[in-house]
Amino acid sequence: MFIAIIILAMSLLVYSAGSRYQTLRREPTREIVQTITDDFKRVLTLALRKNLTEPVDYNTTLTDWVKNLTCYYSGWGLQLKLINLPYFTNNTLRDRFDVEVDSTLGINITSIGFYGYEYPAQVKLSVTLTDATVNLDENTVEVNLTAFNENGPASDLEIQFLNITFIYRIRSLEQFSVPIVGDTSIPISIPEANFTVLHVVTNGTDVSTIDGIPADHRLFTAGNPRVETWYWSNISTVTINFSQPCKGIVWVFGFENVNTTNPIGSWNSACGSGSEASVDITTSYNDSLIISVIGALSNKEDFEILTGCNWSERYNWSDPIVMENYTLASGVNHINAPSKRSYSFNWSFNKQADWAALAVEIRAMQMDVHLPSGNLTIYYVSGSGEYMISGSLGLEIPDGADIERCVVRIGFVDSRGIGGVVEKEVEPSG
Repeated sequence: MFIAIIILAMSLLVYSAGSRYQTLRREPTREIVQTITDDFKRVLTLALRKNLTEPVDYNTTLTDWVKNLTCYYSGWGLQLKLINLPYFTNNTLRDRFDVEVDSTLGINITSIGFYGYEYPAQVKLSVTLTDATVNLDENTVEVNLTAFNENGPASDLEIQFLNITFIYRIRSLEQFSVPIVGDTSIPISIPEANFTVLHVVTNGTDVSTIDGIPADHRLFTAGNPRVETWYWSNISTVTINFSQPCKGIVWVFGFENVNTTNPIGSWNSACGSGSEASVDITTSYNDSLIISVIGALSNKEDFEILTGCNWSERYNWSDPIVMENYTLASGVNHINAPSKRSYSFNWSFNKQADWAALAVEIRAMQMDVHLPSGNLTIYYVSGSGEYMISGSLGLEIPDGADIERCVVRIGFVDSRGIGGVVEKEVEPSG
């Protein structure tokens, strides 16, 4: 009996020692895995934030983290594997901000035979600008947006600013043409416009100067005929000076509500020969106006432009310097260009001709209003993810202001540092 008790006591001692040994082996494993998985979600968040705010590739941040962590736990035989890294971001909808990553981390610790552990993690932020109202009579702006993260409604959104860009409608005040009949200078007067565009079409002679207008305010296409476009702001009378006596036509356009600080967007020119002509232009801005001009020279008296112009004129001269008998035809178009894209202008003639064409983008005047977060009233509807934001514009907008539309932008960031901008086009009331 005594021997049996001794054997049982020894067995319990051995089992206790083995159990204690295994417990000690498992505790460090649990701590390592817990540390790694906690840090994995943190580094996913860091990768998203860097990808949004810095020129750092999303995958680079994660692979560097795996490399450094594997090296740190090299004595344990740590093996890490990133399983599925679908990174999603929405870059197409201006009124929505979506960023999300769903990933799984595979963990092996070979020194203790720990294999096949997988830890899924998700980081997400979705913000939508659902409604915006701008009232010019009351001088106010109201915006509603919603925010959700991977856990549901996001109550930690910080509204950083609210910007409004008011875009004016370009208005044509005056347009007329002036023939050039062997002149070396021509005075032009257009008193009411705050912005003037001048197209000069000649039989090959260039404009040497326009009094008071810098030479870098000229766009031109070389050739015969020659087409030049000049532009200026807030000058009512100028004189066009030619390098020699010439013949042709001057097209004059007067506008208001043009962005006079930076009035010209894109421009393009083309030239050729034949019975058809074309020029393409890709605008650089929204809400622009495009003016195109064509000049075509033929030795046929009955030459004319058949299609492509909403305004054209034709002149016949005899000029022994160029050719004994020729006809110069010219026409202009101007169209609204509401969005950034490519636009084409095409013409056809009743006879073969040498031609030159030019198209230029004129930018609309804009007015920017910036409201920092301290000037905004922000209310969060608890548990809904909905934010209601309002503010006073503090503007003095004259009666009859020709505002086409406005763009409302909201800047935001959450407590993790993930943030961006959403915007919405609005037709102001009042």
